[in-house]
Amino acid sequence: MDLTYGKFVLLDKTPGTVYYYGPTSIAAFEVASAKQIWGPVKLSDPVFSVINDERGFLIATNDKESELVLLDYATGQQKWAPVKLEGKVTAIKLNGDKLAVASAKESGSNSVNIIDINTGKPLASSALKVAGLIQDIRMTDKGLIYRTSSETNIQDVNTGKGLWSPALSYKEGTGLGIDKDGKTYIWANNKLYALSHTDGQYKELGQGVTFGGGETANNI
Repeated sequence: MDLTYGKFVLLDKTPGTVYYYGPTSIAAFEVASAKQIWGPVKLSDPVFSVINDERGFLIATNDKESELVLLDYATGQQKWAPVKLEGKVTAIKLNGDKLAVASAKESGSNSVNIIDINTGKPLASSALKVAGLIQDIRMTDKGLIYRTSSETNIQDVNTGKGLWSPALSYKEGTGLGIDKDGKTYIWANNKLYALSHTDGQYKELGQGVTFGGGETANNI
């Protein structure tokens, strides 16, 4: 995404309208006449992510005052009050009505929020605090899988608590992972783990591997 020059967006659901967003604003125009329909809507900070959901433009900004907004396609009006986030957004995933947002503060603290995008309200009373830099988040039937540089766990989206106690932890800098056939495969503690998206459980595969030169894996 090139935020310096912005981006034009055409949607099947709104024929005849083109949307344009730049670093800190978004507007709608009539294709035939170039007449401005609404906007520009000013945003608090530079755009991090734009999701074209059936309910509207879901926009996450990312800088000093990161927040989430949902804008109506027809009017550009906000459908709910902006959701303030703790720190800069590092990852965002939408699954149905639930939006998972990972953020990090300069102090090093990291957190995950689950937002109901129909209301703009967090599902849990407080964000889940996690150890390490968040590398990936993924919604499943059992909750939100989050994988950081030092731990992996599944967050209960209603309570904000981790499903496993303690979390699967490992040395800082590992926790590599890939998804395949309903499972997440995680490299941690010199072992490969398979995490099932169906039942939320994980198991070790094999006896583990130690690299001859003591190297640290950096990709799967």
